[in-house]
Amino acid sequence: MQYYQTGEHLHAKHAQIYNESGRKLEEWALELVVPTPDARMLDVGCGWGRFSWPLIQRHGVRPANLVCADYSLGMVQSAAVEGRKRGHRPHFVNCGIESLPFADGAFEGVLANHVLYHVEPLAQGVRELARVLRPDGWLMATTNGAVYVPVIDLHYKALDRLAIPYEPEPPGPFTLENGAAILAQSFAQVERYDFVDEVIHGNAAAFTQNYLTIGRYRNVIARDDISAAAKAALPNVFHELATDMVQRHGAIRAPVLMGAFICQGPKT
Repeated sequence: MQYYQTGEHLHAKHAQIYNESGRKLEEWALELVVPTPDARMLDVGCGWGRFSWPLIQRHGVRPANLVCADYSLGMVQSAAVEGRKRGHRPHFVNCGIESLPFADGAFEGVLANHVLYHVEPLAQGVRELARVLRPDGWLMATTNGAVYVPVIDLHYKALDRLAIPYEPEPPGPFTLENGAAILAQSFAQVERYDFVDEVIHGNAAAFTQNYLTIGRYRNVIARDDISAAAKAALPNVFHELATDMVQRHGAIRAPVLMGAFICQGPKT
């Protein structure tokens, strides 16, 4: 997973997507909660700090009260570098969600954004998030919903053209559709909020560069049963398909369905 060993590619991906759409998920989601400057906060699965920096800069949370944690040491290091650029010095911790090194009730607010679908075992990870919250604290967890995704559609079409065998991936372990039931096992109150938008990609080359960061592409490149020639051809075939779509429709239009779960009443 070379693209996610550090936050560099993830940061670039977020900047590309949301500059085009004009809306930012992180700013929308943080309006759903009421962080206060003195609240002790945990951003777990923080990545390069996508949610951490607006938490500080827009909502006034003091860096000394914020812990940024990630399972990937490279992500933690990238977040620390980004923090120094911005003049912020929160606490940084390298840990997994399924085993958080924090005391019971340590935080007033916890963020777990676009990360829970990576956690195994998921139920244990959710229990840990509830454990480290105060009884009156809240968890915000964002994720994706079921919607047509052009980059995945073109990925499978490229595999078909190259005769690369594959099995379509099943629904994710943590989505807008199943997330509420999972979170309700550890929280008394779970509310869902939807973020609906559209991203318009007018540049096939930039769209292809975004494709090279997704997990499905990386998984194909890591397979031993595929020839080096087929792996090398995959980005080119994807680009041809993307170019054809732009030429036929003027742009690649990608509907966006993401959302946030706001959870309260941690069960202990």
